Amino acid sequence: MNEILNLIVNAIFSGSLILLICLLLIKLFKVSIHPIKYKILINAVNYTLLLGSMLYLFMLIVYLYIGFFSGGEYEQFAVSDRLFGSYWWALWIFTFVPYAVLPQLLWSERFRQSIVGVSIVMIPWAVILLLKSLGNYQGFHFEWSHMIIDNLKDILLYLPILIAVYTVLTLRKKHSGVESTDL
Repeated sequence: MNEILNLIVNAIFSGSLILLICLLLIKLFKVSIHPIKYKILINAVNYTLLLGSMLYLFMLIVYLYIGFFSGGEYEQFAVSDRLFGSYWWALWIFTFVPYAVLPQLLWSERFRQSIVGVSIVMIPWAVILLLKSLGNYQGFHFEWSHMIIDNLKDILLYLPILIAVYTVLTLRKKHSGVESTDL
């Protein structure tokens, strides 16, 4: 279960990063895509980021709970060492801040409706993703094929989630009949 949730969370954050770059280019070059509403697309990205954040928090709580109450001496040591060991700060900086704390800013309407809010949430995650991918770098030997396959897998998982959220937001706007500032 943990691997599946990890795959979904990584797909959500990777897909949001790719879509953020596309949204920034659309905004920069002032491109108009008529069937797609820009504000609804930003909200769809934000809601999927919130979903990914909540799934990640759930996954982390389950991992810590199982590790601490497993009864295994080594697993309990690993959990306590991550939480209170010499690298406790790395857990907070690289885990809680980009995955748990920053996406919670999207509950605020000011951040949720702007591309700046998405950028603030995604920049630390992009740095971590870049550092993870550079960790595979070994001189002249870099596994591009694995990186491409992983990104394709993430995109194939992310697109149905984004399309579903975008469709729900579009239908909600049509059925409400009222021009909402949130959409």
